[in-house]
Amino acid sequence: MINRIILAAVVTISAIRLSTMEAYADGTATTPTMTVEQMQSDMSRLKQENEALRRENQRLRAMLLERVQHHNAVGQFGAGDKKVQTPASNESTDEYWLTISSKKRHNSKCRNYKKTKGRPCTKDEGSPCKICGG
Repeated sequence: MINRIILAAVVTISAIRLSTMEAYADGTATTPTMTVEQMQSDMSRLKQENEALRRENQRLRAMLLERVQHHNAVGQFGAGDKKVQTPASNESTDEYWLTISSKKRHNSKCRNYKKTKGRPCTKDEGSPCKICGG
């Protein structure tokens, strides 16, 4: 969303610069009609809008993260997601930790064991950590 706004602003500025250059080239340029105070007021308003968009973006990201974590905790998966195998009852899940974002498996001696956002797993889930060998 913010990228679209920035792109629109760049296109608008480019069009204004082009029309200004053309006006000076053919001699029809006039003095600017906006005062410094008006420009400062516009700049202040744009800064406020930008800050409001940043807050909204942060709120939406937090909502998305909350939803993903909830679905992972409940065990619901989207159409494109693969369901992770649940460990068999005789396999111990206390010895390995799966980091959700990277799908890396850590053993109990690793510095990342239970320090990252993840869950207990079996020795066959995810890919092994390069530090501990998972």
